[in-house]
Amino acid sequence: MRIILTVIALNLLFSGAATAQNRPGRLQGFVLDKKTSQRLPDVTIIISGTGKGTSTTPKGYFEIELPGGQYTVQARMMGYEAIEKKCNIIPDEKTSLFFELDPASIKTEEVSVVSSKYDEIKSKGYELQPGDLKNIPQFGEADPFRALFALPGVNSINDIGNQLYVRGGNFDETMVSLDGVPVYNTYHLGGIFSSINSDIISREKIYLSNYPLSSGGSLSGILDLTTKTGRSDEYRTAASLGLISSRAYVEGPLLKGTFTAAARRTYLDALNLISSRSIPYYFYDGYAKYTLPLDENNLLNASAFYSKDVLLLGFDSRNENVSPYWGNLLLNSQWTHLFNSMSSLNVKLYLSNFFMGSNTENSSVFFDNLISDLTLRADYELSLRDHELKAGAEYKVQKLSYAWSIGHSGLRDYINPPEEAFFDYAPNPYNYNASENTLNIFATDDIKLQENLFLRLGLRGSCLEKMKRFFPSFSAGIDFKPSGRLSLSLNYGRYYQFLYTIKENRPESIYAPFAVYFLSDSKSSTSSSDHYSAGINITGLPLETELDVEAYYKSRANLASSYNSYPRYRFEKGYAAGADVLLKKEKGTVTGWIGYSLGRSVKNGEEYTYYANYDRRHTVKILLSFQLSEKWKLSAFWTYATGTPYTDITGKYLGGYDERIGISDSYLSNWGSAIVWRPIDGAKNQRRTEDHHRLDLGITGSFIWGRFLVNPYLQVLNAYNNPNYVVINPNLQEGGGDDSVKFQNSFIIPTLGVGIEF
Repeated sequence: MRIILTVIALNLLFSGAATAQNRPGRLQGFVLDKKTSQRLPDVTIIISGTGKGTSTTPKGYFEIELPGGQYTVQARMMGYEAIEKKCNIIPDEKTSLFFELDPASIKTEEVSVVSSKYDEIKSKGYELQPGDLKNIPQFGEADPFRALFALPGVNSINDIGNQLYVRGGNFDETMVSLDGVPVYNTYHLGGIFSSINSDIISREKIYLSNYPLSSGGSLSGILDLTTKTGRSDEYRTAASLGLISSRAYVEGPLLKGTFTAAARRTYLDALNLISSRSIPYYFYDGYAKYTLPLDENNLLNASAFYSKDVLLLGFDSRNENVSPYWGNLLLNSQWTHLFNSMSSLNVKLYLSNFFMGSNTENSSVFFDNLISDLTLRADYELSLRDHELKAGAEYKVQKLSYAWSIGHSGLRDYINPPEEAFFDYAPNPYNYNASENTLNIFATDDIKLQENLFLRLGLRGSCLEKMKRFFPSFSAGIDFKPSGRLSLSLNYGRYYQFLYTIKENRPESIYAPFAVYFLSDSKSSTSSSDHYSAGINITGLPLETELDVEAYYKSRANLASSYNSYPRYRFEKGYAAGADVLLKKEKGTVTGWIGYSLGRSVKNGEEYTYYANYDRRHTVKILLSFQLSEKWKLSAFWTYATGTPYTDITGKYLGGYDERIGISDSYLSNWGSAIVWRPIDGAKNQRRTEDHHRLDLGITGSFIWGRFLVNPYLQVLNAYNNPNYVVINPNLQEGGGDDSVKFQNSFIIPTLGVGIEF
């Protein structure tokens, strides 16, 4: 009897377990492009060994009912490498899987780029896409500029600023281009954030040297930002809420075309709602783009970008509310005509404005600054059997006007003297007006000499109407692929720049939100550079890694420089030289890269040779991304850099300081103003700040809420709180010795937020 009862109990137990095992659970998830972070529709989801499967919706979502148990799930789509993952389905519960598909190594043609057979010979540059931005810990939110600091050859002069210093060049020597439109002073919050919202970017590519001559006007490199084109089959929306700002994005079909739109705003000025203190500053920006296919051979694009920063200084001595503002306005229109499968024409008309102003002309603070660039451009492309030809012309009308008068105000609490936020030793008050009309013509030819040998040739000519000068440029490059894993390259190019800033002699001015640009008015004030580079690329290394090495040399002439002695401003020769090394791994549980840069940036002064203030001899960058689980990813970025040059003092003297006009010098003692100690500077940039290093950490999650994709994040800048002193100020107190006061540039800065995609 006992045996019978035992058998019955076991049968009930196993039958109950079998029933539970056979009760269904649900498998749900999203499939994304690993590079672009775009959700992929129509991806085939296969449940191995069951004969079951499904496909993703237009928003990349899938869901399928399965009995409880262990399964192997595969995601497959043409043009991507298939991925398999294991999962455990629990009865009556939902299980989530996230797939990020790598594009397969097949060649396809894309609009507006060189055709597939010439992919190997496009000018050298590093490319980042939205999926890469997610793997780089950043300050507050993903930023297309700050992400570039993880690449070799791209540096900043401090931990807070967002300005790009490329291969020994100043920040004004790298052109920022948004869909081919140059953007001037592209920074929010005094240079901490870029004014370009990362939500609108589909690809960013930076040329560190030897960029194509179809572009032009920059001495060091070009950052080419390409915006997204809206989906034609569905609407997609996303929103993000962070400690510093909130963002919203939407795209989809509209009438007979497609659109994208994005907006962002900070709320630092509203912190007094939850605290007794607030930050008297805010910024916002917005972007919209509309794409309309007229027929199978004609396409229209129109876009607009607007950004604005406002500094709330409060009331001045005249009881007027002072709020200086600055920002950008871009209007861009383009018509593309396809003659046939081999040739096309692009005609573009754009306006790019940077503006700065004040809310009243009667206040003690007055600004009225404008940089205007109106350009008409045409590009013709022709694809032949062994040639990719491109020719074009553009007519550019540039106008610059500056006027300011800055009295005693709260602005001096941020920058003192505030006029030197524009350029070194800027006078107050100040007026400047200049304009130039420039005709640029160019032609390039990418030639396939053999199956493994390619040649690039380029010509460019710039005719400046008011200067009455013509500047010719030539470039050449050769790529040789002796094997499928090894590539070699040699490049030469001559480049000119017709705009310049004079912002190098005040390293303590970390914030430079509105640097003033000047137009070259003679050959001696037109900077030029000859770029030489040689590179090697090796793929298929152990652990699926790839090695990229490039050495470069840039001769440089007519570089705008400033001195503490007279004459204040000089145009000097110099050079930049070095090498960049990048070892990267893009597949597996652990991905990332290790970068190293050796660099030199030298100027030849009238009396001696010195290093530019943005010179760095050694830089090491390590970026790693760890897939902790199906839902969590940890990213770590560690960087080490040698110090930057600065000018030491050899002594000090008693001079005057007048707070009313913000001028310090010895002659003011006759005015009865305060007498203070003033420095006597030594030779320029003969000392260096300390080496610095820091660790940034970021953790991001991926969760499904209904059919929404939710991405919480936590970022920590400078996780171990290394101070990174970048400025050393002399002790100028009465009776003070030679001790210097160090300025701490970096702190632990945690930020968190959450993004939701609808």
